[in-house]
Amino acid sequence: MSFKADVMQVLGADAFRKGLGALRQTDVGHISTRHPRDITGSADVDASLATALPNAARWDYVVGRIQGNVLHTHWIEVHPANAGKNVHEVEKKLAWLTAWLQDKPLAAYPRDVVWIASGKSAFNARSPSIKALAAKGCRFVGGHLHL
Repeated sequence: MSFKADVMQVLGADAFRKGLGALRQTDVGHISTRHPRDITGSADVDASLATALPNAARWDYVVGRIQGNVLHTHWIEVHPANAGKNVHEVEKKLAWLTAWLQDKPLAAYPRDVVWIASGKSAFNARSPSIKALAAKGCRFVGGHLHL
């Protein structure tokens, strides 16, 4: 299968967008790339699953990107990072993502799970709560992700 086919199978026929096209206008500015052609596509996980899983702590996006000859998935959460409660919210979303991905074809790709601050951040990479989150598999990148 392909990333596009896997996204469509798991998130619905209308979920896949070329490039970073699935990202909301408010979020797309938090991500950049020097090689846009390496971005194979994206999907708004949150919007795609809102009807089916309205009470779930859904993750925001998945982006497919070719690195070398291998497709990697970047699971991106754009979320406030100005208080300790935000770490707990992202931990809850990460737990949901991990459980949800278990039996999905999208789990087969190498992945990078990332939290991007949607505004001013109260954290840095040395914060104990951020280190604990990283140990669970989610990188905090501050306000911008460069793919």
